[in-house]
Amino acid sequence: MKRMLTATISVTAFTSLLGLGIDSRAQAECSTASLKGTFGLTCQGTLGGLPAAEVGVATYDGKGHEVGKSAISLNGTVTPDVPFEGTYTLNADCTGSATFTDGSQVALSLDNHKRELRVLATVPSGNVYTCLKRKQ
Repeated sequence: MKRMLTATISVTAFTSLLGLGIDSRAQAECSTASLKGTFGLTCQGTLGGLPAAEVGVATYDGKGHEVGKSAISLNGTVTPDVPFEGTYTLNADCTGSATFTDGSQVALSLDNHKRELRVLATVPSGNVYTCLKRKQ
């Protein structure tokens, strides 16, 4: 009985780990085409040393082009309906970057089975601004 229980636990543990490995490989296979659809976004941090927050939507075409609109609060002053546009690329490991028409740049990480996009402002320097975008 003890041998049977040990064997069952070992097989269960092995198949669970195998399943995790397959899931990780499937998630890690990305390209620019992997980022497609409309995402709701929430951002916060500092821009130019001032507290900032943002909510809105962004749409990715799977070909490296992004458009969107958001409301932005900078130091407590809210500006609604701010349009944005840019280009993006994604690497096989689901990391990438985007550059917007205003010259700002961000680092990207696509995760949660390609349903969430994490964003970190990289240019201009001095900003600490992060976003979480969820596929709608």
